[in-house]
Amino acid sequence: MADFGDSSDIDVVCHLVAPKGRVFVDVGCGKGELSRDLAKHGAHVHGLDPDSVQLARNRLSQSPGVNFHDARAESISLPDQSADVVIFCRSLHHVELSAMPMAIQEAFRLLRRPNGMLIVIEPDINGSWSQLLKPFHDETEVRKSALRALDEYARPIFGEFEEHLYQNTIEFGDFGDFLASQTNVTFRATERECVDDPVVRALFEAAGNDGKYTFHQPLFVRLYRDPISI
Repeated sequence: MADFGDSSDIDVVCHLVAPKGRVFVDVGCGKGELSRDLAKHGAHVHGLDPDSVQLARNRLSQSPGVNFHDARAESISLPDQSADVVIFCRSLHHVELSAMPMAIQEAFRLLRRPNGMLIVIEPDINGSWSQLLKPFHDETEVRKSALRALDEYARPIFGEFEEHLYQNTIEFGDFGDFLASQTNVTFRATERECVDDPVVRALFEAAGNDGKYTFHQPLFVRLYRDPISI
């Protein structure tokens, strides 16, 4: 197990696999930051997300090397064995519990044999960032469910497995910046009153230092190689 320390998502992925010339499927791509970063490193990227509002925003900007698709993790309209790498970056826990086995099977279906790679990045609920969100958006159980689904459905169908760690640092200038970041999310409806709450404000203020409010998000990286032909 490697600990990559304070790193960006793209730096960690590049530690694990050289993107240049490879086809990536970024499942649950959200705003498309990782998809675009992968393309800048020479990858050909399919960014998938069921959030039609966010996808429309993604398509407004030029993104050479990236194709954005409206797709759910459990139903992907790409051909069998058409990808070198499938990645879920903070997205598997957003898949409905009943659909997680199908999402993992879809990733398996897309990967080329024998060198295909599945990368799953899941946040640790114990980080100060997750604890700040917990009063209004508690993901404790869904994150546990995602890891259990990987143990049950991914481990048996890949020949190799690795687990690594890293963390992101998130900074804000004031509570207003944080409030805007949470109430402008398109994939979930978050009422302003739920975020602008005394408990949340206290957690936020406790992280202040020298005019900045800094939070840390530890992340687990699960890497599966060599999809087994079955």
